[in-house]
Amino acid sequence: MIPWWKRLLFSLLSVALAALICEAYFIILEVFQPLEVFLPPGRQLQASEYIVQFGLVLVYSLPGWLFAIPIVLTVTDIGGWRFWVYWAIGSAIGPFLFLLVALCLLLSHPDLNAITLNVIPLILFGTAISCVTTLFYLLLLRRARASLLPSLAG
Repeated sequence: MIPWWKRLLFSLLSVALAALICEAYFIILEVFQPLEVFLPPGRQLQASEYIVQFGLVLVYSLPGWLFAIPIVLTVTDIGGWRFWVYWAIGSAIGPFLFLLVALCLLLSHPDLNAITLNVIPLILFGTAISCVTTLFYLLLLRRARASLLPSLAG
C-alpha cells in the first residue's frame, strides 16, 4: 500500500502538472489565435504575465485540491474499473466547485445576470484542470503501486 503522505504528494504534484499543461495550452492558443475576448486587439501577453497567470491557475486549483484530499487519503485500490470511476469523480470536482461559487454569487447578488454567460468558460476550464489533474494522479498512483508489487511478490 502506498503511504498517505506519498498519495498527498502525488495529488499536489498532479495539480501543478495540470496547471502547467493548461498554461502551455493557453500560450499555444495565444500564439496561434489571440484571445481578443480577454485582451484588446493587437495586445499580447508578456512572459511575466504568463507566470502570473500560471500562479493564478495554481491558486484557483487549490480549493479543488483541498476538496479532494479526503478522497485521496481514503482511496487505495484503483485497479480495473475503479480507475475510471475515480477519474470521473475527480473530473467532476472542478466544475462542481465553479458551479457552487456561481450559485452562491447568483443567490447573494441576483442582479448579476451576466454571471450565467461568464461561468461557462470557467466551468470548462475547471473541467479541463480536474480531468488532467485526476488522470496524472491516478497514473502516478498506478505506477507507484506497480513498482511495489514486485517487492511484495518476492
